[in-house]
Amino acid sequence: MSDAEDWANFEEATLLTILEHSEEGLLVFDSDGICRMVGTKIGKFFGIEPKALVGKPRPEVLVTLGNACEEPNDFMSTAASDDLGDPPRVLGDLEIRIPKRLLTWAMYPIERGLRKIGRFVVVRDVTRERNAERTRRLLLQRIEQLTPLDALTGLANRRRFTEEHEREHGRALRAWDTYGVLMLDVDGMRAINESFGVPVGDAVLERVAELAKQGRREYDVVARMQNDEFAILLPGADGVALHAVAQRIRGALGAGERRPDTPNLSVAIGGAVCAPPTGETASDIVRRCSEALERARARGTSELEIDIPAPTSNAPSQVPPA
Repeated sequence: MSDAEDWANFEEATLLTILEHSEEGLLVFDSDGICRMVGTKIGKFFGIEPKALVGKPRPEVLVTLGNACEEPNDFMSTAASDDLGDPPRVLGDLEIRIPKRLLTWAMYPIERGLRKIGRFVVVRDVTRERNAERTRRLLLQRIEQLTPLDALTGLANRRRFTEEHEREHGRALRAWDTYGVLMLDVDGMRAINESFGVPVGDAVLERVAELAKQGRREYDVVARMQNDEFAILLPGADGVALHAVAQRIRGALGAGERRPDTPNLSVAIGGAVCAPPTGETASDIVRRCSEALERARARGTSELEIDIPAPTSNAPSQVPPA
């Protein structure tokens, strides 16, 4: 036997060993779309006999695998539909749900020189990883429920803000006194994270938090609500006070030095005033504030809009955009 034959036999034996013992499920298709090799884990994942797929055309193999999924049509419309395209291309980590498992499906062209001579499919069981991620999220939510502070900025968190807001709302209704809420949303936060990286994005959030604290009145409550959204509770404030605080924060953000290697900082701000007597709840004030923020964001960057009840009724009116 020649050295070339020895090497070919060694390669085949190595590949068969990988197919049998790999923790991933593996499929190999030739240039005609015929399934030539199937890993042992494919049988375990999909509840089929792996050898039954060998020699089958790719569409038939995919239908067989799809029938084992919780949503066969979803599998065929995502992984299968793209995987049937020519020429083969990289198709990475599409999620597939089968009973009691979550899998990812990735396909890679098999190339020899410039020619694509087949497809190689890798199926991974990510059930444990996803469950661990879910457990971590639940743990973080529980920690947030038990602590009044946001871990990144040191501000009050959503839970603490909601408690303070409910308390202030009750006081305002009893005393027939106004108060206000401001909401701040960092302009282009996603682009900042993508262009400069998450550490820079976190630094941006810390900077906005610091400037919000500097711009508030001494007894106002500043909170990080979620992601890049902040809120300020202003006891006893009217529309003029809300506008003044919002303008101080906007001015402080715009006063920083502009550098090409750092993101420009600006925020959209929405505000709402509660003016008793009123039948509104604290949630109604937050809703009006959120709607004002959406209107401000719709106009562009660094916009401000404050929603104030009309003097003669509880119907809201708007402060002219700044």
